[in-house]
Parts: sequence; C-alpha cells; structure tokens
Amino acid sequence: MTGKIDPTFIEELTDRANIVHVIHPYVALKKSGNSHKGLCPFHKEKTPSFNVSEQQNFYYCFGCKAAGDTIGFLMSYLKIDFVQAINTLARDMGVEVVYTDKQTAAQEQDRQSLYKMMDQVAQFYREQLNCFPESVRYLHQRGINDEMIQRFEIGYAPRGRDHLLKALGRTDDIKDTMIKAGLLIDKKDSPLRDRFYKRIIFPIRDERGRIITFSGRAIESDTAQGPKYLHGPETSIFSKSRAWYGLYHARQAHRQCSRLLVVEGYTDVIALAQCGIDYAVASMGTAVSAQQVQQLLRVAPEVVFCFDGDVAGRQATHGLLDTIAGIMRDGWVCRFALLPEDEDPDSLLRKEHAEGFEKVLTQASVFSEFFFTVKMDGLNMDIAEDRAKLARIAYPILRKIPGQVLRENMLNALALHCQTVREKLDDIVPTTVNHTASRPQSPKNQYITVECRVMRNLLSAPQIVTSLLSQYDWLEQLCQSLMQSEQCEKKLLATVLLHLKEGNKVGLLLNNYPPDTHEYQILTEMMIPFPCTPENMEKECSSSLELLWNQHQETQVKSNLKQYVTYCQMLPQHH
Repeated sequence: MTGKIDPTFIEELTDRANIVHVIHPYVALKKSGNSHKGLCPFHKEKTPSFNVSEQQNFYYCFGCKAAGDTIGFLMSYLKIDFVQAINTLARDMGVEVVYTDKQTAAQEQDRQSLYKMMDQVAQFYREQLNCFPESVRYLHQRGINDEMIQRFEIGYAPRGRDHLLKALGRTDDIKDTMIKAGLLIDKKDSPLRDRFYKRIIFPIRDERGRIITFSGRAIESDTAQGPKYLHGPETSIFSKSRAWYGLYHARQAHRQCSRLLVVEGYTDVIALAQCGIDYAVASMGTAVSAQQVQQLLRVAPEVVFCFDGDVAGRQATHGLLDTIAGIMRDGWVCRFALLPEDEDPDSLLRKEHAEGFEKVLTQASVFSEFFFTVKMDGLNMDIAEDRAKLARIAYPILRKIPGQVLRENMLNALALHCQTVREKLDDIVPTTVNHTASRPQSPKNQYITVECRVMRNLLSAPQIVTSLLSQYDWLEQLCQSLMQSEQCEKKLLATVLLHLKEGNKVGLLLNNYPPDTHEYQILTEMMIPFPCTPENMEKECSSSLELLWNQHQETQVKSNLKQYVTYCQMLPQHH
C-alpha cells in the first residue's frame, strides 16, 4: 500500500526499535564498552570499525564514514526507499503501518472489508464440506482425519458456478467486494460466476491469521475444470510472493519456532502436522522468492527445504540456491533434504512414519555444503578446465552473500575446490562496487562553527540538556531566535535542542532530513563518537551557548537601536 505515513507512527516505531536488534541479523555485532562493534557491511575491512550505539539509536563507521539511524541502515543495506524501510521495520516488529491521507485511509477500509468477506466465505465453504459426503470421503482417502480438517479449516466448493454468489452476493456492493477479493469472475459478455467449484478449498492466512485468499484442489480428473490446483488472483491483501500456506499454524503451534520445513503441497503440510511435525509450510505453487525465504528466516533461525524426489522437485531445489545466496546472513541456517526418487513427504510418511521422516531431516545438508554438491554435479574436479568452470559459475554468486563470515568461508572453500588461493578468485571477475563511492564525504573538522561544537557535545551526551535547561532560563528564547535564522547550522542547533528537550533518541533526528541534504550530512558528522567526558562537554556547551546568547542580545540591541533611530527620524522636527 502507498500513501502518507503518519509522522507520529514513524516516531513511535523508530523510538521502539532497538537499533542493535535491527542491525544484528545483517552484521555480526559484539559488545564493546557502551556500544557494539562489527565489520562494516558497506566496505571491505579486516578490523571492525562499524559502531552501533543503542543509547543514541545511531551507527557510524570510522572507515568509510557510513552513518545513520535504524531506518537509514535499512535503506542503505537493503537498497530500499524510506517508505519501504518503514514498512520493513513495521513488519519485523509485527505492527501495522498507520496512514494519514484520506485516499490511503479509504484503501485501508477496503482492505478491512475484504478480510471480513474472506471470513464469511471460509465459513460458507466449511459448511458445504459437511453437506457433500464425497468431499469428506476424498480427504479421508488422502489420510487427512477430522481433526486436521477442522484445524486447517478445509472446505468445499460444490458443483455449479453460482453457489457462493447466491449465498452471499445479496447486494451490488457485496458482489463488488467479492470481485475485488477474487472470489467471483467478472468477464465481459459472461455472467458473474464463482471462481471455485468442484474443489477442496484451503484458506490461506497471513502471519497475523487473516484469510487473504483461497486455493482449490480438484477432486475429479476433469481437464475441462482446469489445473489440479487453482489459486486466487493477487489482490490488495494477497501476493503470491509474500504468502506461505501453514505459516500461521506453525507459529500458533510454536511460540518460538526453532525450525521451519518447506514442502511443495498443502496436503504435505497437513499430513506432517497430523504426524506431529507441525512446523511445515508450502509456497503458493510458484518459485520461492528471496522475500519469502527472508520471511521464514525472520520467524525461525533454521529453514529446511524438502521438495519431492522427482525431476521437478530437484530442479526447484537447485533453483533456490542462487536466490538464497543473495539473502543469507550470518547466523541464518538453510538446509536441503533430498527425498528418495519419486517420493513426496506424504508418501514417505506412509512408509516410514514420522521417525523415518525426521531421520531424513537430520541428514539434510547445510547450504554451504549443498551449494558445492549441486554446482560440481557433472564436473570432473581432476581437470583444470572444470575447476576453472566451477570458479566462473560459483564466484559471482558467492560474492553476493550478505553474511560476511559465511561469504568468506564459502569463498575459501571454493578456492580449495579449484586448487587455488582465495586472493586469486578476486581476479576472475571485477571486485565488488564500493557502496560508499557516491556517499558525500565530510572531511574531519569541516564543521567547526560554535553551533556545530554545541551539537557535537549534545549528540554525544544528550543527558546534559536537562542540566543546561535548568541552568539557563533563556535557552528556549535562544532556540526561537536560532530557528528564525537563515543559517543552516543555527536552525539545526535549535532543532537538536528542542528534540533532546522532549527526551527523544538522538538517531530519530535523521528522520527529519533526506540522506542527500546538508542537514543530514552535518548531523551524521556531529554524531561521530567524541572522546570527551560529559563534564567537559557540558562546560564547552555552556560557554558556547552563552556566546550565542550574547550574540543574540547584541543583535537585538542593534535592532532596537535601529528601530529607535528610524522612529526618531519620523518625528516632526521643531526649529
């Protein structure tokens, strides 16, 4: 959804977000004094120079000068815009973004009407399941018991193309909502009709438990009926690339998921849950996207991919490797379980039961091993040409791995497989682009004005603002004067003082300015950790603020004097 996000929501969201917790999945951080340190994700380095301050809600790299707050990091690291970063942070924190403009509010109201309609339709399909014994019989024949039917809310769309339309489409407004939800098909020169018929219906829920679409499986071998599985179209509440069947149920079963299992079919998810393996999910019949993998890895630190043992299943597994390489962070674990040929989870469960299936999962290969198993398939590693081919194939993929430790370990492993040294691999393709090349650089001590010295001290020790406010009763008046100035540094100092006076975190200041502005550049430079005691910082602030106040009073006296002279000149002169 697009629209103007409520500024109060942004402030509350960033204030609640712990910058260390936000950055840690992307950068391995270690506690160091009052801050956390790690290898900078924006340039190559061997010694950590990337500092994250939880107190100031701010990060800074002494090597490449990259700096910013929680939102700034997500924008820079994930290469997304401000709105996308807000939505990413909100999603990770499990909160709904709040919008202010009327158009977006109306869109949100429409979305809520779709959710409500989905609940009514799910109830209708569940009722129909009980009315048609052949549908229940089909599920029992597939080994799905009544408990699973109820837990996964399985329903049935009967024969005929207007059962749902007649049951719920009482008014034109309701019909319009059903069309928007993808439940009815509205084609020109054709009557309005149900999308699903003669199908077992599986409700698809999002992570918050809201039904966002349905998927129907044909129970008859009727080619005229269409594909075996029919999915609802993409709508304002449903996107195939962001949905998982069974994820909500897995999270309900496990408050803290330690592992998620990815399988191909909905019935596989249900069959596994019936055997006690209640942490399986299935995609929406399309290739798994990087966004979907990230979604799972935010829920559980380990994800096991277990596709069918046929050619299609193996191709799907192999195709995932390049996708996963582009998003893998240090600490995330992806495994690959290969089922026997022509087996799927459901069939294997029938033969080996849960114990045999769990054994397959324990033998699953980790990504770092499985990657080379797949890429070296068909290559003779005793031949120099094939070793060179592996290097050309694997190196461009491995260098994109975001996790620094994992990336370097896999590149070292590639060098061993290719019988070369790690440094030589960098000559195969051009080295990675310097992410900071386009970042405006600020020479040290560029901002040495009185205002910037005050800001530097305040941003390093924001607690001294309280003391300064109690010490100088004219401070708020000075802020008003600075805010009216045309000089950038003066207005910025007033903003900093008022911001800290309200008890806000330092890093939130950056939300007020785009990264390419002069104000943003000054703030990031002034937020660099400053080696000085709070006592000395307060003394320097006091003397600098007194200087600025004296300048203000002097300017005020001159202005008053000028006005007085002008007034006198306007008086009638007496001779």
